[in-house]
Amino acid sequence: MTTTTITEAPAVTLSNGLRVANFSSPHPFNFVDGSVLPTCDKERSEALSMNRDKDIVEPWVGPLFNVSAPITAVKPVFDLTAAVLDELTAAQETWDVDIVLVPFPLLQALRVGNHLDRFTKVATVIMVDRITKCAAIDKFGR
Repeated sequence: MTTTTITEAPAVTLSNGLRVANFSSPHPFNFVDGSVLPTCDKERSEALSMNRDKDIVEPWVGPLFNVSAPITAVKPVFDLTAAVLDELTAAQETWDVDIVLVPFPLLQALRVGNHLDRFTKVATVIMVDRITKCAAIDKFGR
């Protein structure tokens, strides 16, 4: 049996007092108040990746001009893993984090699996400015 140790999620307290954690992103989150939520390390990001074994792959159906090789349309299908569910459970039970920021595909998978009532802390960022990539501190995607 292989055991993976998952490192701690980075967290930051925003200027409005809200404490947010980064579930698995290898990218930082910049907020409109100047706060920065650090990246997760590579090991955490990899350990909390979702399965994509069931992607739907089809030939591209739109017009393409001057293309010399086939183009494929891929509809990603994300599956929750035991590690993701275990870590979400741990995050849900922690007392010192208000919101756990997850990738949008993870939020969608939780919605499809009817898990959002169980994981009330999970959310995605809502971008206030897509040019500067600053996220709101008072609005989160559910």
